[in-house]
Formats: sequence, C-alpha cells, structure tokens
Amino acid sequence: MGASSSSIRRTPKADMVFCLDTDTIDDSVLNLEAMRESVEIEFLGRGILTAINQKHWAWLIKGNNFFCTIEFGTEGIVVQHFERNKGIDTACAAIMGDSKWVYYDDEFKTSITFGEIVQYVLSIKTSWTANDYHGTNKNCRDFVRILGRKLDSQFNPPEATANFIFNHFVFLGLRDITFPRYRSIA
Repeated sequence: MGASSSSIRRTPKADMVFCLDTDTIDDSVLNLEAMRESVEIEFLGRGILTAINQKHWAWLIKGNNFFCTIEFGTEGIVVQHFERNKGIDTACAAIMGDSKWVYYDDEFKTSITFGEIVQYVLSIKTSWTANDYHGTNKNCRDFVRILGRKLDSQFNPPEATANFIFNHFVFLGLRDITFPRYRSIA
C-alpha cells in the first residue's frame, strides 16, 4: 500500500485524513497492529439541512485504539483516522453534513479486519473518484451500500424515497427506518 506520509493532511479533529484521489495510505501511518485488528462497525447518517430528509451516509470503524470514518462525496473517498481518546462524537462529527445529530445503526457485524477493509477500499478507489460522484446516480449512499455488503452480507438499507415516505407519512417523522439510534455531536 506504500507511499510516504508526507501527503497526509492533519486537521484539528482527525489525526489523519486521506483523500484517496490525491493521498495514499501507508501501512506504517495507520500502524500494523491496527491493520490486523478485528473491528466493530456503525452505519452512519448525518443530516443535510438544505435537503429534506436527506442524510450523508458513511461508515464508522471502531478499533481497540482508534475510530475511522470512511465516506464518499465530491472529494472522492475520504478516510479519517482518530485516536480513540478523541471520542466517538468527534469521529462522527467529522463526516459531512450540517446537523447536530448523527444517526446510526450498530446492529451490523463484520468478521474482516481493519486491514482487509482498507485493502478493499483501496481496490475500488479508481471507480469512486471525485469525478465519478453524482448527486443522484453515484453518491454516498451507493458507496456505503457497496462497502456495506463487503462488511456485512446482511446490509441492505431502504432507499431514500422509501425512508421519506415511511417516516413522514406513516409516522410523521417520529421514526427513522434507516437509522434506529442517534447521538448529539453538538
């Protein structure tokens, strides 16, 4: 996977940010021990206030000593890595969206290691570049579905239109069928 870590941007929130259109992930940057580690996963959604009932989708990878978000948007695939002590709220707040809430589903399970997740994301990155992004035809939801099926074969969230109809016309917005839980990141 090699490259130098000199291309890695550091932000006030994340310890490392990899925009796979321009940066490469180096094993030594993420640390070899973490690459062999079993992880837990959360399917995330963060509201976009300018779009009715729309959420930006991403994955949260939870390791013993780190959190990692993986998302797709106008910059292509973005991987953000956080030391665990920064907290889950900090990691969740880093995904795109402007809501003060992150919605999530932590019922999905994976048996693959963090290294296998990274290898898979790297293997598909040429098909998921910033130039490939399209708001309706190839977006964050499509990317999350592709990665989700690799992480857990049971992953099959409802389409956005089904979610909108169910939430607003059946339960009047009181229940989100895609994300059963939420946390404040304010």
